[in-house]
Amino acid sequence: MKTFLLAGLAGVLLMASVQAAEEPSLGVGDPAPALDVAEWVKGSQVSNFEAGNVYLVEFWATW
Repeated sequence: MKTFLLAGLAGVLLMASVQAAEEPSLGVGDPAPALDVAEWVKGSQVSNFEAGNVYLVEFWATW
């Protein structure tokens, strides 16, 4: 039983360390990462962002 728990704990720690290494870190003032859109619900894709304009991106989740 102890071996199973230790193996599970080691697996969780390993997965957490791998996930933390893959996540990009952003700071205040950094450029936003590129968006990967599967489907546009309303409107059309913006090809160029123009300085001085405001763009709204709305995210939805089903959790």
